[in-house]
Amino acid sequence: MTKNTKKSEVKQAFHARTRLIDIQEGDSLTALLNEQEARDHGINSMDKISLIYEGKEIVVDADLSHSYIKRGEV
Repeated sequence: MTKNTKKSEVKQAFHARTRLIDIQEGDSLTALLNEQEARDHGINSMDKISLIYEGKEIVVDADLSHSYIKRGEV
């Protein structure tokens, strides 16, 4: 997982286990991250982040949870 930034091309990555949650929120994709782990990596709610799965990169909005998502999960 990487965080996209407009000011620079610096990317910070960490690995997480993914879990599909069947919730639809408009047309955009959203990744739900553990709040503390996201903050540790400088990710805030509604930041754009990149998910890389099977060699493909998908840019999604980040949303945060302090109880529903455990550290190491997305």
